[in-house]
Amino acid sequence: MPLYKYIIFITISTLVYGIFVYYLGSRTIGLLPLKPRIKKLLWLLLLCLLFIIWILRRFDRFYRYDHIEVFMTAFYTFMIFLLFIAFLSFIRDFLLILWKTINFITEKLFQRKIFPARKINTLLPTSVYIIFFLSILWLVTGLIQAFSTPHLKKVEIIDSRLPEEFSGLKIILISDMHIGPTLKRSSVEKIVRVINSIDHDFVVIAGDMVDGPINKVFPHLKPLMKLKKPVFFSPGNHELYWNFSSWGHRLESLGINVLTESFKSFEKSGKKLVLAGITDEFRWSGGKTKRTRNPVRALVGSGLSDYRILIAHRPSVSDDAKKADYNLMLSGHTHGGQFFPLTILTYFFPSLGHGLTKSGNLLVYTTSGAGFWGPPIRFLNPPEIVLITLKSSKDK
Repeated sequence: MPLYKYIIFITISTLVYGIFVYYLGSRTIGLLPLKPRIKKLLWLLLLCLLFIIWILRRFDRFYRYDHIEVFMTAFYTFMIFLLFIAFLSFIRDFLLILWKTINFITEKLFQRKIFPARKINTLLPTSVYIIFFLSILWLVTGLIQAFSTPHLKKVEIIDSRLPEEFSGLKIILISDMHIGPTLKRSSVEKIVRVINSIDHDFVVIAGDMVDGPINKVFPHLKPLMKLKKPVFFSPGNHELYWNFSSWGHRLESLGINVLTESFKSFEKSGKKLVLAGITDEFRWSGGKTKRTRNPVRALVGSGLSDYRILIAHRPSVSDDAKKADYNLMLSGHTHGGQFFPLTILTYFFPSLGHGLTKSGNLLVYTTSGAGFWGPPIRFLNPPEIVLITLKSSKDK
């Protein structure tokens, strides 16, 4: 990342965190009947968290798996706990403004307040304890959902361009398993059990399967050998973080077909369906890899085809896939926001969401993922395994 971009990033992130800390501290610590010394210590803790974040991010890639994974997970979880407190405090303050507005109006119109000010002042400290309790409940629920068995989501996609010969094709789509320091073999076993219990034709893994050094992670991936149908995988950004080019071939020993700017053809009664896959283009530093993603290159040698499906980790590849005349793209990466309240952002920024969307003639299905990254929280957005049934509109 260029130095100027890094400086801008650090400046903006520090400013945002400063605003977050000021609001959180003033609307929680500032309202509690604590001794001045204790309040100062709590404020100092909030300020120090920014530096802890920066230091941990430096260690995350190289040392997390062997040394500080428990601490990292606990720290991420604590930060989300603070986010929950801040969010609930914001809701409370919004209601407080509404309360004061009603008081102002009634006083002007009827010369009386519905809600006496002394009640507001009495309830504020109590509200902090209530918010604290609700945040703990919120956190625990999110933790339980994050480690639960991914639920099966059934989706039917009707596309008139699909040859009738392939109508009824069943594809299992999973992404963002993030097998590594937190999610391990037991998580893979849960996913395999669900997939093997479903009637399907093949499995697509749309990147971010691995989140750690391959020599540590590989043993946890071995349950994938028990999958009964063909498996196709294209790497995401987290594979690139861990030098995918040096170990990607090892996945073949698990029965996984690795598609990196390559394809697999399926033929039925003279009709041809092509499943292609590309490598993600981003490295840890935020720059592009030397070999950037290329949906067109993935089709080299495929010849004429009647239907084209692309596996691309990021849904943002849709513009390139559209130009390459793909019909359907299968993606992940976004986690669908991963947990509420971040899921709210997906309504304002559709590119961060999940589900079926359309870009010109290209259909894009983005899964919210079968795992998690960072904080082990998936509140109101549980991990999923998607069963996609492709149908032609010509079906009778």
